[in-house]
Amino acid sequence: MGLLLSNTGEALLALERLDAAQADFERALAILRKALPADSTDLAYPLKGLGLTLLQRGRTRDAIAPLEQALALRVRAGAAADPTEVAEIDWGLARALHAQHRAPARARKLANDALIAYQALGVQLGWRAREISQALGDW
Repeated sequence: MGLLLSNTGEALLALERLDAAQADFERALAILRKALPADSTDLAYPLKGLGLTLLQRGRTRDAIAPLEQALALRVRAGAAADPTEVAEIDWGLARALHAQHRAPARARKLANDALIAYQALGVQLGWRAREISQALGDW
């Protein structure tokens, strides 16, 4: 049920239904935290979604903690981590840190890592790579 709610949250976030998306991510996280060990990579899904929702709402300071947690879980997974998920987290965290004027070198590195990942993932994500390149030029 938790992963299903997280998936629904992703769809709602894409539709910019931010209140509903945030509610689904928060419920998913509560369910998964009760059912899974604290280091389960499945927790990264709703954490990422919550962080990206908060970022889209302009709550950049609040977005940092869930994105940091999601990244830590993905990094712990190592080679098993989904590169698209890691790139999304990197890019979201980079934007949140940049908006808060925190750790500018780290924000730039995260954005560069996301850019490299999106470029490696191919043409279907080329628009995201262009978005990051443009942002880095402005930073």
